[in-house]
Amino acid sequence: MALGARGGHPRALSLKTVALQGTQLDEAFAAEVPYNIAVVETEEGVRLTSQVVDCPNDALEIGMSLEVTFERMSDEVAVPKFRPAA
Repeated sequence: MALGARGGHPRALSLKTVALQGTQLDEAFAAEVPYNIAVVETEEGVRLTSQVVDCPNDALEIGMSLEVTFERMSDEVAVPKFRPAA
């Protein structure tokens, strides 16, 4: 995964992350309830908020290893989401 870095130079990031914080939204996306989100951190220290998928609510834990997966929203847009690491 590449994200813009300070100075306008993109840098490559690993796809390995760790869950730092999480919550469950019960009403914001009624068709997708329950909807887990978490603040995740890459091995390089970059943090982002994303959805955790393929993980039962009671299995989501702070510190669990995650890996990135992408949900295609259109031909031009794919949204990064995370799932428990295999």
